[in-house]
Amino acid sequence: IMSVIQGIRYICLVCSNEETIRCSKENYKEINVCPNCNGALVDIFKAAQYRKENTKKPSNALTVNLDANTDNLSAKLRVISKHAKALADELEEIDRSNA
Repeated sequence: IMSVIQGIRYICLVCSNEETIRCSKENYKEINVCPNCNGALVDIFKAAQYRKENTKKPSNALTVNLDANTDNLSAKLRVISKHAKALADELEEIDRSNA
């Protein structure tokens, strides 16, 4: 049995770009990559649940999002780690001086 090809409406959670993507039921994806900004292009009927997940109260933890070529990845991660530690040390020093 051949499934019907349908146009699914998507919206980007980053730039609000809207796209219609034609696909069969077997090839349906809830999330795609936005062609404009490489953000999350989400099925418009599912977008609300992803927006809710992104509105969680941020913790005091430091989060680093890394979008990089995987060549020399371990060297890049060492540099990030070094700078994150230096940043954390500086922030602690500011807290101590204001206490």
